[in-house]
Amino acid sequence: MRLSSTEEEQHSRGVPFQSLEDLSLYGLPNFIGLLKWEGGEAVSPLPHCAFSQLKMLHIYDCGKMKMLLPWSLVQNLHNLQKLDVSNCDEMEEIIGDDGRDPTANSNNNVTRPKLKDFSL
Repeated sequence: MRLSSTEEEQHSRGVPFQSLEDLSLYGLPNFIGLLKWEGGEAVSPLPHCAFSQLKMLHIYDCGKMKMLLPWSLVQNLHNLQKLDVSNCDEMEEIIGDDGRDPTANSNNNVTRPKLKDFSL
């Protein structure tokens, strides 16, 4: 799936992007993140298996994006193999606070053994 400069908002029913394996986001100068935020917290929590099959994530030219991955999304990325980010000039955090306490989860040690390629 590729998203580029567009004003259409994509909606999905059920678990969002459960079977998505490759996501490329590019040329989105006003894109601020993969989740909708209000008051420093995600509007609604992601279901456990959202993005669970994602293998490749490419993000280019998303100038206003400050946080690459919120904690709640990192927990779902069991199959991520490649993460490629470039020209995101306002990026401040790789894994950011999304209002959830990662220590509240009994399995707070998140490892990504399948991640082989990470470029920033």
